[in-house]
Amino acid sequence: MNALLEVSAHEQILSAARERFRRYGYNKTTMAEIAGDCRMSAANLYRYFANKQDIAAHLAARCLGEEEARLHTVAVAAPVPASEGLAHYITETLACTYERCASDPLINQVVEAIGRERRDVIDAHTKVKLGQIATLLERGIASGEFDCVDVRETAEAILAATVLFDVPLLVQMYAKEELERVALTVSRMILRSVARRPQHGTATNLPGAHGGRTFAKEDAACR
Repeated sequence: MNALLEVSAHEQILSAARERFRRYGYNKTTMAEIAGDCRMSAANLYRYFANKQDIAAHLAARCLGEEEARLHTVAVAAPVPASEGLAHYITETLACTYERCASDPLINQVVEAIGRERRDVIDAHTKVKLGQIATLLERGIASGEFDCVDVRETAEAILAATVLFDVPLLVQMYAKEELERVALTVSRMILRSVARRPQHGTATNLPGAHGGRTFAKEDAACR
């Protein structure tokens, strides 16, 4: 029973902090205010979280974990050719980021704090995404769609080439339509760069070479 109460209090704090971060921003939120929203003392709040950064790290890890699960379902584990899965991966990453920006307009403050004070959360997310991209590349190599000398190195290059679509601060600097167009262009360029070269005059067919999911579907997902 005590364990259940502890879990309930933990979730109550995270829920209250998320709402306060969303309404007032991370920088303007204090531990005392979060404690007040939870109808507990600040001293009791510190039993569960060391500081505000710790709360933000838990929220960020959960949010990024949801993105990772969604990308796995839509792209990595989807029963489609690896080229199409990789195209989906890129466009879905942008869709996820847009949704975060829409639901949490002040999310940049949390992102900046985590990037500055809790790099372990970002590093863990990066490791998962590299693994997901590597899985798609390995599947493409096995099916004859892709030709990569070094899967890990190629995955790192793809992640670097698509970071624009994964960072709220960067996404908010561009018009949505412009970034959608760029995402499709980047997707096609990446697929061409990893495609297995035709031999003896044969053609290589890349099912995902035209951008994977259309952004009409992405818009529907965001709504």
